[in-house]
Amino acid sequence: MRFSFAALALLLPLSAALAQPLDMRLSAWTPQLLPKVQRPTQWTQTSEQDAVVIEAHAAASASGLTQKVDWPGDTRLGWRWQVSHSVKNSRLAVKAGDDFSARLYVLFDPPDDQLTFGERAKLALGRRLFGDSLPRAALCYVWGTEDRVGTIAPNAYTDRVRMIVLDQGDAQAGRWQIHERDLAADYIAAFGRAPAPRIVGLSLMSDTDNTGDEVRARFADIQRIAKTAAGSER
Repeated sequence: MRFSFAALALLLPLSAALAQPLDMRLSAWTPQLLPKVQRPTQWTQTSEQDAVVIEAHAAASASGLTQKVDWPGDTRLGWRWQVSHSVKNSRLAVKAGDDFSARLYVLFDPPDDQLTFGERAKLALGRRLFGDSLPRAALCYVWGTEDRVGTIAPNAYTDRVRMIVLDQGDAQAGRWQIHERDLAADYIAAFGRAPAPRIVGLSLMSDTDNTGDEVRARFADIQRIAKTAAGSER
């Protein structure tokens, strides 16, 4: 199925005037390499009608792309993604299964007074192990395999990241899936705290370093939505 940005605006319950598209050009993103992962995912830029598409090819590999933003916590986010298939043996609960065909991270910056002493200590330790790129808090939307759509769970490596399954399995593989999320509602559901802090970045990832699988993912039309739209997912 082929989409243009204008067509996407008709499919989503909002007008194009209410959407603020993110710069999808590859040059607008910063490569995010992972410590101790020797083989990075390959990222390329293509186009589909009038939309820029970012493609990932993960072959026993992992890496991401990050773009800084400065948004309030009550932002709504829309995007579409497509995968060749779901990653075999992908599972939320175990490190060996922490691979997903497509991930979209929303990075939050909660102030110190929203973190306990223990959480600050864990964050400092995590950054020593995984680098300064480990966020203070993040939502990670994924295309999963075994875990049910709607599942919210801590990441297998760090509880500063909460995983949310939006698509599952291969029934929709090869087809664009459109999502719109209320980021504040998801943050509160995932972390149990309000209000949602400021949003400082977005990251894309497709990774298969733990499972050894090979998968392709595509991302397009990521956009901040200025007003609440009726009929969205949350």
